[in-house]
Amino acid sequence: MASHVPSHVVSETVSRNANWNEGQESLIKKNLLVGNLQYAAEIALKCGRTTTALLIAERGGPDLFEDIK
Repeated sequence: MASHVPSHVVSETVSRNANWNEGQESLIKKNLLVGNLQYAAEIALKCGRTTTALLIAERGGPDLFEDIK
């Protein structure tokens, strides 16, 4: 039996680099470490990591969350 995904649900297909010391993950990590949540969330969003971007934005407060959402 095939599962049906409603047409209004958007699936997220992203390369899941397990090494957070390379590529886009490295940029996200570096910005998190220095406390630049806005830039970290923007990078995550631009590279298709919507869930990651929203989780970061949530920690940045209501204004950042609204910007990213």
